[in-house]
Amino acid sequence: MESIDQPNKSLSASFEDGEVGTRPITKFPRRRKLWDIDKGYHCSIIGTCLSVSALCKLLVKAGLEFDPGVTDYEIHGFFVRAMTAETPDKRRLARLVNKTLDRAHAKSIAGYRDESTTEGLLRRWEQATNAGDIPGPYWAMLSHPAICDSIEIRVHGEVHMLSHIAGAANCADFKRLRRLESESLEVGGRAKTAELKLRQRLKERDEKIAGMEKRFVAERAAFERMQQQAAANLPDTAFGVTRLQEALADERCKIRRLGAVIDKQQAELGHLRKDRDTLARRIEERDEECQALELQLLATVDAPENGVPREKTQTTVNLSGSRVLYLGGRKNMYPFFKNIVSRCNGEFIPHDGGVENGTRQLHSALSKADIVLCPVDCVSHGACLKAKKICSDYGKRFVPLRSSGMSSLMRGLVHATSTAATASKPL
Repeated sequence: MESIDQPNKSLSASFEDGEVGTRPITKFPRRRKLWDIDKGYHCSIIGTCLSVSALCKLLVKAGLEFDPGVTDYEIHGFFVRAMTAETPDKRRLARLVNKTLDRAHAKSIAGYRDESTTEGLLRRWEQATNAGDIPGPYWAMLSHPAICDSIEIRVHGEVHMLSHIAGAANCADFKRLRRLESESLEVGGRAKTAELKLRQRLKERDEKIAGMEKRFVAERAAFERMQQQAAANLPDTAFGVTRLQEALADERCKIRRLGAVIDKQQAELGHLRKDRDTLARRIEERDEECQALELQLLATVDAPENGVPREKTQTTVNLSGSRVLYLGGRKNMYPFFKNIVSRCNGEFIPHDGGVENGTRQLHSALSKADIVLCPVDCVSHGACLKAKKICSDYGKRFVPLRSSGMSSLMRGLVHATSTAATASKPL
């Protein structure tokens, strides 16, 4: 199938065609059209630079339609094959696709327009990939008149490998999501069991208190009857008065014991309610973590079947250009966090919290940031306290994270964009 074919020329042959350097290489007097490019690149261009929804709109505009129930992969394959078809409808569709690519990525095309050497093209491509910007620069590179075969193969290969990396990362996130869902169900089951036990103990306590109150009323009534009898027999002897006083002392002692029992039961009830509230908070935190991870997974799944990349979608978090300083954590996760923050329209600034960069540079890094995220499980205590104090002095948003994982990062970003207050508890 043409949608997954590799370019016709081999890697060694393409490097013989042109040496990468400062010498201008012009194969076309104008920018190349989609049909001027080797058909082996059509699959990656359409999958990377256009979304499935954009392809469906183009199909309607061309006067064509799909059968009900068609999959995204089938839509993608149809457009890839249509780029080299000879029928009038599909030639018109190819022109519409080329026009849509130019319009959607006009800004990137304008940035590459003044480049006339392969060295300049490579420099701009490396800048784009470092910034996590792939679709626009990819189309601008492959349609540029000065590109040579060796650059084509290199750029195509990097985009192809990015799809594999994204697929592997998403697989790990799906496994973590399933584990978190299982843990959430387990915690929910324990909480339900604890609640049932608590209700049973409260019921038993209420029955015990009701029994004590009933006995107390009966004993009080008996005491009142004894008082009445004593009043009637008061002229008898002082012995009757002594007995009444002893009975009164016994009743007061019983009342004190009943009060102590009630106080103990109330204290136990308070502890049980506190345990119930703690379990409820943990369940709520697990649910929020699962929701944040699900949102991130849905926003980052850009590698469908057979490793064919799709256009990257946007997350529901919009940082509006804010600079996010990530203090501490694991350095091997920085590239993924940078990609997530970029998707959220923000700038990622990493700082290891004093291991390599040094605490002296911390003040400088904090002065550049709008939001400070600090995973409390993977950063020095001194760096965390210093960052919190500086953020408090200058009114910056400081968000402590429960862990250095991806889901905690997403919860921190959601919290940072939903409130301007300084957080006090790890998310």
